[in-house]
Amino acid sequence: MFVAMSSFQWKYGQTSIRSFVREAGYRNDFCAICGSSVPNITRTADGFWIPVGLFDTPTTARINKHVFVALKAEWDEIGGSAVQIQRAPESWG
Repeated sequence: MFVAMSSFQWKYGQTSIRSFVREAGYRNDFCAICGSSVPNITRTADGFWIPVGLFDTPTTARINKHVFVALKAEWDEIGGSAVQIQRAPESWG
């Protein structure tokens, strides 16, 4: 789920966050205690991607895009009516 920076605030736990960064720029932020992925600032720095699995209450969030569909596993079946993008969206540059 994408959340604008103006709507995001850490409550606690920031000191436990570590990052894995590749030379190419790929970045994964995670909790050093449990290994869970944590909110990750976007490339354009205008907001955060929050892994929906982190929510402890139900959400109304729904999938609106499936990306890299051309690279999915043969056995994977994409359900629902969300847009299917074969590769990275052009907006990702």
